[in-house]
Amino acid sequence: MNKKILVMAGTPVDTEAGAKLLKDNFSDEIEIIERAISKDPNQQTYFQTMDKNKREKIIKEILSDYKTSGVDIFFIYCNSLSASVDFESLAQILQINIITPFTLYRELATNYNKIGVLAANAQGAAGVERVMSQTNEDISITSISNLEWVYAVERHENPKVIIESYGLPASIELFKANNVEKIVFACTHFPYFFNEYQKKTDIFCLNVDGLMVEKVRNSI
Repeated sequence: MNKKILVMAGTPVDTEAGAKLLKDNFSDEIEIIERAISKDPNQQTYFQTMDKNKREKIIKEILSDYKTSGVDIFFIYCNSLSASVDFESLAQILQINIITPFTLYRELATNYNKIGVLAANAQGAAGVERVMSQTNEDISITSISNLEWVYAVERHENPKVIIESYGLPASIELFKANNVEKIVFACTHFPYFFNEYQKKTDIFCLNVDGLMVEKVRNSI
């Protein structure tokens, strides 16, 4: 029997991207259900900044409902959502298998001491910093966030135009000035312009798509 996977993300665009990532890698091995929390990036930022208890109550109820409907794996394809909700705690309380990007950030933090982070909003950047700093107390993190990058992706603007129009070259200069070893794309919208960004810098860039897929592969 195919494993049933819930793809949860902040908006319909990254929810769809997460579902596509899994479909491209697993074909007919899984059944995918999509669940966006908000209709657009601004609404999602509002959700992420509301009262913590209210926020987690909403997510807990959603997860619980899908557990009851037979979901086997909960694939949280959103960095800032992962940062604003304690999915680790919810996984233990509900006894479910939750995969988020933050599982992988812990692993990255053990290997590097200077990391650059591109995030959608301050919640995402703070979450990455919190996880990495708690894993490696010597790590230095340079973070930049801009919701306009997310909106540009949702409008399907040309990746080259996004790079040149919304300040991303300046981020490369900042990372270079701070001698970062790796640049982490800490938003699931950002792989959209990943290749164009990498062409602009010698600093190795990475996103956690491949690592998240591997976590799913080990769970099915």
